[in-house]
Amino acid sequence: MATLEARQPRPFSSILSHIATRPWRLVPWALAFLAAYEGQSLLAEHSLSRGMAYMCAAAVLIAIATWRFPFEQDIESDAGTDWREQVRKYAVPLGLVAVALGLGIAFRLWKLDSLPAGVWFDEATNGMIADRMLDGYRPVFLEEQATNRPALPVYFFAAGVQLLGRGILALRAVTTFAGILTLVAMFFLARELFGWRVGALSLFFLGIMRWHLNFSRIAMEPVWGPFFAVASIYFLVRGVKHGRWYDFALAGLLLGMGLQFYWAFLLVPVLFAIYTAHAFVAKRSAPFRQLAVGAFIVFIVGFVVYLPVTIYGIQNPDRYTARSSEVSITNDKDLGETIDAVQLTSKKHVLMFHSQGDPNWRHNLAGAPMLDPYTGALFVMGIAIGLTRINQPRYLLMVAWLVLLLQPAIWSVEFEAPQALRAILVTPAVAVLAALPLAALWSMVADRDNTQSEGAAP
Repeated sequence: MATLEARQPRPFSSILSHIATRPWRLVPWALAFLAAYEGQSLLAEHSLSRGMAYMCAAAVLIAIATWRFPFEQDIESDAGTDWREQVRKYAVPLGLVAVALGLGIAFRLWKLDSLPAGVWFDEATNGMIADRMLDGYRPVFLEEQATNRPALPVYFFAAGVQLLGRGILALRAVTTFAGILTLVAMFFLARELFGWRVGALSLFFLGIMRWHLNFSRIAMEPVWGPFFAVASIYFLVRGVKHGRWYDFALAGLLLGMGLQFYWAFLLVPVLFAIYTAHAFVAKRSAPFRQLAVGAFIVFIVGFVVYLPVTIYGIQNPDRYTARSSEVSITNDKDLGETIDAVQLTSKKHVLMFHSQGDPNWRHNLAGAPMLDPYTGALFVMGIAIGLTRINQPRYLLMVAWLVLLLQPAIWSVEFEAPQALRAILVTPAVAVLAALPLAALWSMVADRDNTQSEGAAP
């Protein structure tokens, strides 16, 4: 693809003139948003058929508005550009990053010691085990009090208690730190895949997302899952793009750690495989030998990091699988009953974004949609963009992320559905997908040339 012309800031009158020359892109974009917003409202009122009809109309309209639109073109134009030049060039997105990160941090720190009120059973359990660790207890896997999970996350809580003293603030500070780290990692991954605008907007959407914010303020380890997923995939993407062994090694390290934080993370290696395989098949990245060596490095490093838990699992298979078996939807069901239950939970989890969310007050505003109306509308538009460009590895990654990492919640016991905690790993993909259509609009207004074909970077 030819090098794109560097863009300079433009006066307001020039921007208006630029918009007027191509109204056909802005009109379907606006109609798409209005249709998606109306669909979101109808779904929230449980008018499912009408709501889905509006959502489908929004998908068609945004596909028309963004057809062959290069709103990731800053990746192509910045190839080989010094980072200081990029910072000057993208001052506005960088300003949004600063504001979004500030808001995300403020929302996660405000009255952390008293909101939510009280102490949940799981928080108290983590605190008691952390106390024992500070007294010399060094487990690889936790068996007490029906926890049945790797012990690594509680070492993080023990570090918080060591630094801040005993109390709920010390425990919640650890998960709040994880939530903030995820915001930073989110920006870097989205920028690596789609450019500065999508990076800044993804950080903003994740920073204000009630779903992610809530679990960033509760001393329960699953909120580390999105961080390890985002950070490990970031280094995988860089490894595929640049072929550097240390990027693959860091991806393997973070993958091995993430596998010890939440059972749902066991599907992230599948996401690794999907992205790497598609990047090779699409012939838009490294040659097979380079990808094979990188995959081997990821596997070896991840295997070594997870090895202590693997050894425990081999020696104690019943304990190792106890928790996942306990919440499995297949318990005490034959094949027909399991299929019916999965159909029911699938529907509930698809609708939880816009219609009826998690009813557990610990996880959500009981029954409220997991997304606010604006994020929800943009999210649907982003899914449509991803599906129309699924031949590119970066778009397939986001769509597969959403579908694949929703499965642990879908395959959990049906009386808890929809389950926001077991689906928390999808929150970064939701943020990126919501950012895509807004980044397209931003580019339509600000860029000089929207007529060039889309870049082919993975």
